[in-house]
Amino acid sequence: MRHFLVVGKQGELFGLGVEIGQALSSNPKARASAFDSQDFYSNALGASFFATADPSQNFREQLRGFFAKRKHIACPLDPVNSCK
Repeated sequence: MRHFLVVGKQGELFGLGVEIGQALSSNPKARASAFDSQDFYSNALGASFFATADPSQNFREQLRGFFAKRKHIACPLDPVNSCK
């Protein structure tokens, strides 16, 4: 959720910079998480949300509405059940 809320608000280019910074880090854990596809997905979702978010409106309700509009998709690790 950090990528969605923090990086998404800054934009996808900022998110790419974060990933590059992780890849170049001396911290092995940071390097291991660099360029994770889930991070890019969260960045894109966050950027999409913040592109239409209205700061004068209730943030929680806007989040709820944003995710309610998303279609359910099959979970990649569980093809029988769908993601909730």
